[in-house]
Amino acid sequence: MNPNASVHILDDDATIPQTVRSALYPTTIQCKAYRTFADFEQQEINNAAGCLILDLQLNGERTSPLIKTLMGRPDFLMTIIVLTGQGTVPAVVEYMRLGAFDFLEKSIGPHLLLKTMEDALSFSTSRMAHKTERTRAEKLLASLTIRERQIASLVCDGHSSREIADRLDISVNTVANHRASALAKLEAQSRADLLRILQLTRGQFKADRLARPMIPARSGEGRMEHIEAVSIPSI
Repeated sequence: MNPNASVHILDDDATIPQTVRSALYPTTIQCKAYRTFADFEQQEINNAAGCLILDLQLNGERTSPLIKTLMGRPDFLMTIIVLTGQGTVPAVVEYMRLGAFDFLEKSIGPHLLLKTMEDALSFSTSRMAHKTERTRAEKLLASLTIRERQIASLVCDGHSSREIADRLDISVNTVANHRASALAKLEAQSRADLLRILQLTRGQFKADRLARPMIPARSGEGRMEHIEAVSIPSI
């Protein structure tokens, strides 16, 4: 977990920050509370690892548009936990589909709340590390010539040097030279390294936690447990 990752609470209920801080007490995780979305946006939230906790409503307005806005920003890397006393199945499905990391009831116990926040912070840290890796990969890929890109792509598709030469109507030696040059520029030692770089730049990374629509099933400690909702189309 990123040591700078912190928990942010966006709630007009003054008791929620106290509940969250009590759960965080055994740790060194920092916690900040806000009463309005404008106050939260004034913080440096872009490209930052963290966890945002909010309710279904904020100052009388539903928070689903806020989640949709935040999750639509490529630089917003925080995870979102919905902590509410008014959870319903349709609400859980809606918010999980929007990208919420988890959906909890306010009656949740402190140990499970802490565990969920730690998981959310770890996931956000992973997203931040992935973005850093992807940015680096994009810069490396931008250094390739058009021919080097062609050959690198064909190598990733599993084609041999002879097959690539026949396809591009060039010599095998030319293919080998371009391939070596591409690997050097991309700082890749193998086809596996090359494939990883191309996958990153093609945006093929998908977080499993956000890719599966879920539906809730109530369990102990106020948690809305989730099971895979096969009949609900993913977005």
